[in-house]
Amino acid sequence: SPGHIVVREGGGTESSTISAKIYDDNDNLINYPTLVRFKLQPILDECYLEEVGVTDTSVYTVNGIATVSVNSGTEPGPVRVEVSTDCDLDGSVDLEANAVPLIIEAGPPRYIYTDWNPQNTQTPGGGLYQTQLSAIVKDRYHNPVEDSTYVYWTMNPIEPDTIIEAEVEGVSFTFNEGE
Repeated sequence: SPGHIVVREGGGTESSTISAKIYDDNDNLINYPTLVRFKLQPILDECYLEEVGVTDTSVYTVNGIATVSVNSGTEPGPVRVEVSTDCDLDGSVDLEANAVPLIIEAGPPRYIYTDWNPQNTQTPGGGLYQTQLSAIVKDRYHNPVEDSTYVYWTMNPIEPDTIIEAEVEGVSFTFNEGE
């Protein structure tokens, strides 16, 4: 909790809590300390558990619940956590689970690049020109920003021209790829 965090210095919540609950055969949380191993797999760039650089750690349960902090790095994506424990201390894993309980999202827009090819400019006639433009919007680490980021286009005439007429048609993009 929460299930979504933002890349480091991305302008939002940068850490989340992951908990593993261990129940007995009667569906009650166990009441004795049990060592639980948490492991990030795969490891996103600079993402860590509890302390910088730690991607594999073990903690004891308290009232049947073991909890660690997951801290975002500089790369967005899903965080998969593998959890395991040796309940009877015989040296073999008795319980294990893995899930994607957390998504690291890109930060707010920081850079915008215009992409267009003058070779693809068409002349439909009447002194008009038509070309396709795209805006590539990235966060401070050059990760593509999330969908629904608004991009506003303006066209300014170059003097001595003072009149420009244009139509802008747009499409919603996700991670700079067409939906």
